[in-house]
Amino acid sequence: MTVSILGCGWYGLEFAKSLVDKWIKIKGSTTTPGKLSLLAQYGIAPYKIDLSPDNEIVDLDFFVCDILWISIPPKTRAGQGAEYLTKLERLIPYITGNNIKQVVLISSTGVYGDNNTEVTELDMPEPDSESGKILLSAEKLLKAHTEFTTTIIRFGGLIGPGRDPGGFFAGKKISLTEMRQST
Repeated sequence: MTVSILGCGWYGLEFAKSLVDKWIKIKGSTTTPGKLSLLAQYGIAPYKIDLSPDNEIVDLDFFVCDILWISIPPKTRAGQGAEYLTKLERLIPYITGNNIKQVVLISSTGVYGDNNTEVTELDMPEPDSESGKILLSAEKLLKAHTEFTTTIIRFGGLIGPGRDPGGFFAGKKISLTEMRQST
């Protein structure tokens, strides 16, 4: 089995490393040339893939796989949110042209909005942030294609090495009412 992971950033790299340990052939992508040697160091076949509208770089061999794992963020804080859907639209011909049957998209619980309530995958998404709206559109874009199966994984509150949860709250203010509701 071959798994291609588009986006070997914080999550994608750790996921790729865990699959290599299970003797699965892994292809990993990055937009950073200096990171290619890091991927290779962990036994991940490295590829430079950039789907940016003005700088597309694609190695077709990356898309020769059984499962395509999409682990790239919309980067709305960096002002690149508008490009995210364009990048995913550019993926579709590579997916269908290589007969990839399974696509996994890493999304976010942000598609549910900030309602301070418990949600499940049965709840209707109602995003209230730019990032949440873009991710929901991305989910719908991939799900609309019946040539392959799309699995959506909505992460929330990722923490671990290099991701201190306190950093996500730095500079934010919480009201007394919100503090009482969370206890």
